[in-house]
Amino acid sequence: MSKRKRDYHLVAVDGVATAGELQAIYDAALHRQRKLYGATKFTVEALMYSLRERGDRALAEPDCQRRLSELSSDQLVEVISRLMKLRSKYPAITDQLLFRLNEKLP
Repeated sequence: MSKRKRDYHLVAVDGVATAGELQAIYDAALHRQRKLYGATKFTVEALMYSLRERGDRALAEPDCQRRLSELSSDQLVEVISRLMKLRSKYPAITDQLLFRLNEKLP
């Protein structure tokens, strides 16, 4: 078994981490995990619902922006592909929406 180096920054100068410090550490770890593995399937499905129902307007919503930021590049490609297949059923899925999503690809 390989030993993984752990980076502990939980202890402040006085020996006790504040709630804000702990939250910052948690947020940073979650951000690293999301970059590696992408968003959960529930996040992807919530995003799909927002985009197919409200289209371009959904992109201005904070929840939608957060969900988009959690996607990996592969997941974003999948979302765009799925939306393209659903275009005939959902009028909110427009060219403009698809172009704006495509611009978010790296």
